[in-house]
Amino acid sequence: MIIIRTLLVSLFIIIVSTVPTYGDNGIDYGVCDPLNVGTKLPPPPALSTAYQTKIEWKWINTGTTTGIVDIYDGIRSTGSLDMFIEDQEVKMLFDYKENQHITYKKSDRSCAVKGLRILELYQDKMWLTSLHSLYTVFKSTSVSYMGEAVVRSTNTSWFQTCLYLYEFNTTAQMNIYFSAYSLDMMFSRPDETIPVRIEIMGSKSFKPFHVVGDFTEFNPSPVLDETVMQVPPGTFCKGRLSRRPLNIFPESFSLVFERVDLDFSKITYEKIWFDAKKKIIRRDYKEATGSDPDPSSEVFDFNLGIQYKIDPYMGSCEPVRALDQGDLFVARNKDNTLRMMTSLEYFHAQNTNVQYVGSRKTRGVECDIWVGQYLDDEASMNFTIEWYFTKDHWVEAVGGVIQPASLYRMDIWEGRTTRPIIRNVLQFNSEAPLQEVFDITPCFPSTGKDRLLIHFAVLEGHVSTVSNMYLKDLLHTTIVSNAFLPPLRISKVSVQLLGETDLYLDAFLLDSAPLVNPSIVPPPPPRHSLRASYEFLTGTIKGKLKVSVNTTLGNAPVVLESRDLIKIDYRSEFTTTPLTPTTATLTATPRLKSTSTVPSTTYGTPRSIAPLTNKPCECPPPLACPTTKTIAPSSPCPTVKCPPPPVTQGCTTQKTSCPPCTTVTCPACSTPAPCPIVTQTSPKPCPPVSRRLCSTVLPSTKKCPQIQQTPCPTSSPVQGVSDASKQNSNDKSGGLSGGTVAAIAILMLLVGCMLGVIVIIQYKKRRGSVPSDRRNILDRYLDNEDIY
Repeated sequence: MIIIRTLLVSLFIIIVSTVPTYGDNGIDYGVCDPLNVGTKLPPPPALSTAYQTKIEWKWINTGTTTGIVDIYDGIRSTGSLDMFIEDQEVKMLFDYKENQHITYKKSDRSCAVKGLRILELYQDKMWLTSLHSLYTVFKSTSVSYMGEAVVRSTNTSWFQTCLYLYEFNTTAQMNIYFSAYSLDMMFSRPDETIPVRIEIMGSKSFKPFHVVGDFTEFNPSPVLDETVMQVPPGTFCKGRLSRRPLNIFPESFSLVFERVDLDFSKITYEKIWFDAKKKIIRRDYKEATGSDPDPSSEVFDFNLGIQYKIDPYMGSCEPVRALDQGDLFVARNKDNTLRMMTSLEYFHAQNTNVQYVGSRKTRGVECDIWVGQYLDDEASMNFTIEWYFTKDHWVEAVGGVIQPASLYRMDIWEGRTTRPIIRNVLQFNSEAPLQEVFDITPCFPSTGKDRLLIHFAVLEGHVSTVSNMYLKDLLHTTIVSNAFLPPLRISKVSVQLLGETDLYLDAFLLDSAPLVNPSIVPPPPPRHSLRASYEFLTGTIKGKLKVSVNTTLGNAPVVLESRDLIKIDYRSEFTTTPLTPTTATLTATPRLKSTSTVPSTTYGTPRSIAPLTNKPCECPPPLACPTTKTIAPSSPCPTVKCPPPPVTQGCTTQKTSCPPCTTVTCPACSTPAPCPIVTQTSPKPCPPVSRRLCSTVLPSTKKCPQIQQTPCPTSSPVQGVSDASKQNSNDKSGGLSGGTVAAIAILMLLVGCMLGVIVIIQYKKRRGSVPSDRRNILDRYLDNEDIY
């Protein structure tokens, strides 16, 4: 009985000792008592501000191992945890500033965003969390220093605590071991205290667990690569808070896209000029399919809702067509009307969920990255986009600006594709494009465009202090707005400054577009013919249109006032003449109308100009009368003599009105008379001497050729040149006639024959006996008696 009783008592004690004790509050007192834990100094050491570590967790209960890479950046208040669990890669990102964390699974490219609690566990496992969070909870409890212990053959300082996690219903006893002396670990100094092991024994919902985590690497001063603390490129996590708003896009811009298609191994380039104010866009591109050898240039005019497509190499233009839904740069309103999209819509930043990702390097430049997701109407699926902007300390110089935070790259993932279409951005210019890039003159025939020359007078200021490009754009904008013309109606604008008082603007006035788009909004302006537009523009210019121009030096503005407008007609300005030399015919071109009159002169001969093929006619400049000086009445008036003209200018200049370019001949020179003598006697003052006193000229040193007056031709502009050439050849013939020359030639032939006969006879007499081997052809003929 005593033995049986002893056995029953022992069994009861074993049962009581093995059954865990549970409290009403859910604490597993069989693990430890978190309510009765004392504190023993010294306190546990603090971890470095930033670190990177590798931990190998062994789950003793299951015999499994999990490797993690833990990174913490205390400066940015961020952290990341990469876990490799049973051939599955999981990344957890921690944002301690915004109090959110992201869990990303590589297998299905899914991500989940949640608020950040004190301790975030993956699959509710206490050890699958960040070291920063776990150690923060450890230090917030009553920690006891347990002395020194040898762990992994290293002397360590042992710290212990007991805690209860109510949210996870977990009771755990934690033991952390720090190196007490030197530890040969990569990236750590020998005298630096670093964690060596974490051991956790506890229960979750009264299910026991025992894990040991060994630190295989701990770097207390890492050079952090921010990309490892980000989700993979092209990942959009719904619900994620953005630390920074997206950079601002300019309303107007110009850029070059380098488009890299990774799926089809193609690189193409695309130039864009986007002017939101003028509602004009130009796009230059070339496909990489090989079907189009020449590049293409497209101009989208949203004032009329039409598109021009030009071949820059050939200078040809396809038929103008109306824009439609689905075309580039076209946006549709709710009422199905069409309009020009904004720059935000073009860069897919309008109505797009945007998140700040962080910073990365691309093409060697540090950039801030934003990711967004938008619905593509044509594909009916969500597209993911990433924008790369240069960091603020990076500056891009392009055009007339120097800008930080410039758009540098765009990547677009279509649907669930894993490889994006890369668009490297080159020469991003936040200024509005110049008007000269929107040139559509190849799309209009010669009859559909007029070349204009507009004269402006400079009333105030110095035009040399104004930028030439700015001046051209300002004059263009002012003219088209005052003439109520669309911007593209005036093209190819250039400016020429003469001195500081006169400015000339050269431009083309184009005919109205062949069609308009009724679906475009706002509605297109009324169209006017080329002639009506020219007449209205002429009235605007002659109405003394004033333009105020700001200077680059900040001085008072320059004020310009329009004076006149001239239409240049190529047919009347140029002609083609045959290449025939002449000495007395002048090929002239009618002058443009001028506001100033040039006094005619009666002295001077026209220059001898030979007409050249494809050369414009030129009129010789008129000679000015000599200037006379006025002498005071107290002295005798001098004799005023006209200077003798050059030898080649002894004939009077005669004007012609034969349009457009005809042959003008000079009349025969009349006998010149000497210039009159102008004298002045006292006390009467000398009369004013004007250039009209020189009505005659002194004799020339060379006689003028005889020139006949010919009437104006009706068919050829250079008719009559051959007649003048004949007259010149007759005037220049020598003193010997043709018969005299022939007689001299016959006489010289007879003398030659006689000399030949005499030489042969003398040779026959003196040749003597010549050996047969040295006899020539002449000896054989001389030996033949039948000949002589």
